[in-house]
Amino acid sequence: MLVLIALGMGWTACAPARQEQAAPPVAPAAELHLRTLARGDQSGLDGQRTFVARSPEAWRELWKEHSSPSLPPPQIPEVDFSRNMVAGIVLGPRPSAGYAVEITRIERIGERLVLHAKSTEPPADAMQATVMTQPFHFVALPRHEGSIEFRVH
Repeated sequence: MLVLIALGMGWTACAPARQEQAAPPVAPAAELHLRTLARGDQSGLDGQRTFVARSPEAWRELWKEHSSPSLPPPQIPEVDFSRNMVAGIVLGPRPSAGYAVEITRIERIGERLVLHAKSTEPPADAMQATVMTQPFHFVALPRHEGSIEFRVH
């Protein structure tokens, strides 16, 4: 997991005496709005992975790979990349139906975004279709240039 921390420095001009200033209070974690672009159990993206697409080109490439098993491929969801970006999670291959993943919330903690996802699996005693699945969830969220962390619960 890569976490980047950015520190800012403030300058005071023409102060008659140097005074130590108390550090500003840490703002509480702020939850951000997210919009589901696509969610399901069949993806052409290989393996378990998370991704962030900050440009239309990156999003088109990911969508092309994701939708490759579908004929005809579904239309790419529109995103205004001047204000938003796309984040997603793919659980990787699963042996049956009943598995799912959902990005439940996004919060800003300092200069970093944390995306919380919930992974579910079928109950052990439940009958499920024996078919390979690849659960995924893609969301649009406010643009952020800092670090992004995914937490699956």
